[in-house]
Amino acid sequence: MAGGGRSYMSGNRGRVARRPALSVAWVVLVILVTLVASVSLSIWPAASLPVLAAPPTSTAPPTSTAPPTSTVTLASTPAPAITVLVDGVPLKVDVAPVIENDRTLVPLRAIMEALGATMYWDPYTKTVTATKGDVVVYLTVGTRVAYIGQRPVLLDVAAKIISDRTMVPLRFISEAVGAQVGWNGVTRTVTVTSPTALAGNTASGQGTSSGQTGQTAPPAGTTAGQGTSSTTSAGSGSGAGATAGTTTPSLPPDPVSGVTVVFAYDGKVTLTWNPSAALDLTGYNIYVSTTPLTDVTGLIPAQVINDWSATSAHVAGLNVDIPYYFAVTALGARSGENKYVGLGTTATTSATAPAVTAGAATAIAAGPAELPRGTPDPAFAVAAYRADLASPGTTLLADTHDPDHPRLVEVNMLGEVVWQWTVPAALRSFVHPGFDAEYLPAAATAAASAAATAAGQAGAAGAPGAPGAPAEPHILTVLPGYGVLELDRGGKVVWSYLDAKVSHNAERLANGNTLVVFGNNDTIDDAQVKEVDPQGKVVWSWFARNSFDKEPYKGVFADGWTHTNAAIRLENGNTLIGLRNFNILAEVDTTGAVVRTIGDGFFNSPYDPEVLASGHLMLANQLSPRGHQAAEFDLTTGRIVWTYTMQELPMRDADRLPNGNVLMTTATRILEVTPDQRVVWDFRLNGVQFTDQRQAVERGFSQAQRIGAGGR
Repeated sequence: MAGGGRSYMSGNRGRVARRPALSVAWVVLVILVTLVASVSLSIWPAASLPVLAAPPTSTAPPTSTAPPTSTVTLASTPAPAITVLVDGVPLKVDVAPVIENDRTLVPLRAIMEALGATMYWDPYTKTVTATKGDVVVYLTVGTRVAYIGQRPVLLDVAAKIISDRTMVPLRFISEAVGAQVGWNGVTRTVTVTSPTALAGNTASGQGTSSGQTGQTAPPAGTTAGQGTSSTTSAGSGSGAGATAGTTTPSLPPDPVSGVTVVFAYDGKVTLTWNPSAALDLTGYNIYVSTTPLTDVTGLIPAQVINDWSATSAHVAGLNVDIPYYFAVTALGARSGENKYVGLGTTATTSATAPAVTAGAATAIAAGPAELPRGTPDPAFAVAAYRADLASPGTTLLADTHDPDHPRLVEVNMLGEVVWQWTVPAALRSFVHPGFDAEYLPAAATAAASAAATAAGQAGAAGAPGAPGAPAEPHILTVLPGYGVLELDRGGKVVWSYLDAKVSHNAERLANGNTLVVFGNNDTIDDAQVKEVDPQGKVVWSWFARNSFDKEPYKGVFADGWTHTNAAIRLENGNTLIGLRNFNILAEVDTTGAVVRTIGDGFFNSPYDPEVLASGHLMLANQLSPRGHQAAEFDLTTGRIVWTYTMQELPMRDADRLPNGNVLMTTATRILEVTPDQRVVWDFRLNGVQFTDQRQAVERGFSQAQRIGAGGR
């Protein structure tokens, strides 16, 4: 083997020694081939050569000028560089603008500074916050969803990093802060006119249009349905270039499309529609008529929805015997309302819905699931309900909006109360912050009862002594600073574990024990999680000090050292613990050792973690002041892969439902959304608003749980 190795190396050395002579020969051969090719090209018929398409003479954007991937291109003739002019001055960049998917990307810092905006880079979440006046824009690298304030906008191209520079879609970021963007396809020049220059042009009566009637919008922005169209036909057009010399569109938003009636029940109708594309969108008007609607001029809307994110509405109080027609119009902060709604004759292409009789159990697109009926409560309202898309059943929730009447409530999909338990007067001081409730199926309750019976004694407050499951499932509730209670359907306390350190959460385990968290003003000497058997005996404890008595956790304190707010038992026997003040989750084994921490740099005050069938985590992630979000976290990649952000604060609960939807709970709303972000159930406190964030933390909804069809 050694001899063979030396022979191989010797042969290599021989080949290397002869390489110069071969290289000279190759050079001569290449020169000859090049000369022959030059002569051939000079005499070859021009029609036989591959021809590159000449640039168009119009000012259309790269959607028509950028060659598709199948176009023949020559490496020796690259496309001319893109020039960006801001108020006539070339944009100074250290990374050249690029076109991707017909959108121009430019270095964010360069364009923001040129437009007089400021920016902040979060290296942990790779999120950029750009601010210009009262406009705040958020973009995350690799994510197509950006935010203008609290409003999500879907981009054609996500922000990306090129040569250590964050590159962003030029049109989107410019128009988001009030600038206008134009494109010259011949010179490959993008012109950006800042808000200051536009204001000057308007004052002097000059200004130029950045688009032409019927022409496709310039590059580097959002999709055509996001306010970039410059079409000026009657009743439409909301993008840059609709009117020369102005910073805002003067035409109303495009007519709303896709209005459909999907649910009708007891004089209640649910409408859905496609979201409006207007960049200055503030909300929608809902019109109801007994005659067909093509124009709503002079009519008074039945509802005004001051929520740009709404795509559905719940209309109640209709006569069950009269056919009704419905229309939806978009409202722009500056562009007003498009009152023309007669774009078509079908509900799928028009802003008008066909006539529907809101009779009992009448279904339009899909019949409602059989509902356990309850009692209407004036404190609650259902703003939207998609019976065809929502996960059926009832919803168990904690409600403290009325400090004199805190309660557990079970409501059906119409918002009717089918069961409730009012907290006794002596315990009303123990419902803040975070009043929790968990539905106990018969098996979980029976397990606790059987364990207590086998031991021959009752629990701390008298666990039921008779073996077997109770007639109805029970409710497990947590009163912060007081303890854990198990209630029967009559509201009687059948088991309890009392401790002033108890914070938000308790979980009934398969073995009949209860996992309880102790984050209420906890100290470094306290146990943060305990497992308690039906007799109230602590059989397992976890102390955060054994792993976190160090920087940067040592000196933290906010309503406790860790303010542990959740704990769940995993299939592998470990326990996943939510450490709110540390902004992480910790997985610990049966010995109490920390196996790993999760979410550092991604989570902020995480609540209610849940392990999904995919192995991902679902939780509520609090990102004030940008709102709070339900987030799905991939444990393998360590990245957030799905979010839904809500303006309402705080969000303490996010649950994946059996049909794939997510149920999330804030102080004033409980929302069910589909994976593609459609709202299919919107349950609200009726007319309740909190004056400050602290009030929202201590009052309103806390956590909610969807119970299977029929509510039992």
